Amino acid sequence: MATVARVLRNEGYSKVPSSQAPNLLLRFMGLFDREARGMGPFLGKKAAFDNRATFELLDWKPTPIETSLKDMAQTLSA
Repeated sequence: MATVARVLRNEGYSKVPSSQAPNLLLRFMGLFDREARGMGPFLGKKAAFDNRATFELLDWKPTPIETSLKDMAQTLSA
């Protein structure tokens, strides 16, 4: 989410959060909110995936995440 916020702020969107909730607060919220509870196992962890086979087998050139986020924001604000 930090990447999404950074890209949108750099594109001039003003209603983008600039702060991140502390893990302790999210864990506390998880006591009362099912959605916040679902985030608990992922707090403090980075996701890493090996998608080399996709690139090699399909000769795939993905769209950069920044471009996708800009396009999405333009579509939603139109």
